[in-house]
Amino acid sequence: MKNWKILFFVFEGIVIYVLLFLHISIPCFFKTITSIPCPGCGMTRAFLEIFNFHFDKALYYNVLSVPLFFYLLFFNCLLLYDILLKKNKSLFFIEFTQRYSFLFFVFLIISWLVNIIHGI
Repeated sequence: MKNWKILFFVFEGIVIYVLLFLHISIPCFFKTITSIPCPGCGMTRAFLEIFNFHFDKALYYNVLSVPLFFYLLFFNCLLLYDILLKKNKSLFFIEFTQRYSFLFFVFLIISWLVNIIHGI
């Protein structure tokens, strides 16, 4: 059962990366309804800037883009390691990050405020 979870996360990561490389943008449902940017607004543009090594522009589009990008990159590498060597390190990493999930909400609020100020 754990292998199916790992394959699901790898598939999810591949889909996200393919969407970014094809420059497919999905409009923000929250912003469409309320006209207020959500904490994730600008993330697609920010990831595209990261792929072009423009980290300053990425931080402008979304403050959380650079940390999230490297988190996802590390997590997907860890998943690949688990699949190739049949280990379960990624599940321990998930449990570790769940312990500090309150920080995630603090960063989301900060990101939301910055997006409102920038008018993203």
